[in-house]
Amino acid sequence: MQETPQELAARAILPALRGLVARELVREHKFTHQKAADLLGLSRPAVTLYARGLRGRAIELRRRPDVLIMVRDMADGLASGEIDVRGLMTKLDSAATYVLRKGYACDLHAQVDPELKGSGCNLCMTAPFPCSYFHGWKVEPGSPTR
Repeated sequence: MQETPQELAARAILPALRGLVARELVREHKFTHQKAADLLGLSRPAVTLYARGLRGRAIELRRRPDVLIMVRDMADGLASGEIDVRGLMTKLDSAATYVLRKGYACDLHAQVDPELKGSGCNLCMTAPFPCSYFHGWKVEPGSPTR
């Protein structure tokens, strides 16, 4: 099945990012699942599944320090009230584009579309990189994650 990078982002990357933000709100900011759900525009059961790691698992982003910087920024902004729902949507979209652009989703994309495997596909990594237009995240190699 052919799937565009944006379809892959909607189906796998955005849920993974939302899950990481939900976990951060619950674990680090000590929010109830209901309060996190209200901030994220999700149901409480959805946050529970994200917090337990049972949802948003199609792509592993927890071991990407640069992605965790973005996730923590989103969670901190939501917790402090600096980021509203529209701001969160913008940052989630930007973070998903970043994940695509860095090539972090290539293995998953090749699983979904076997024709891509070994094809030298670099579609996601050569697309325009709008992240810098949306936020001031500066992710340097070797940056501390907290």
